[in-house]
Amino acid sequence: MVDARTDLILGVSLLRSEAGEVLTTVQTAMTARLPHTALRDRIIIRP
Repeated sequence: MVDARTDLILGVSLLRSEAGEVLTTVQTAMTARLPHTALRDRIIIRP
């Protein structure tokens, strides 16, 4: 969920086998008060 005025991430709900990895990334962005575009525009690789 994203605030339309500020573009800040308000929350997330995921259901998948490796959701913890994605949730940690989103939680970090929320804690840093980054807009959702910081994640949307990033290429995230997984080793």
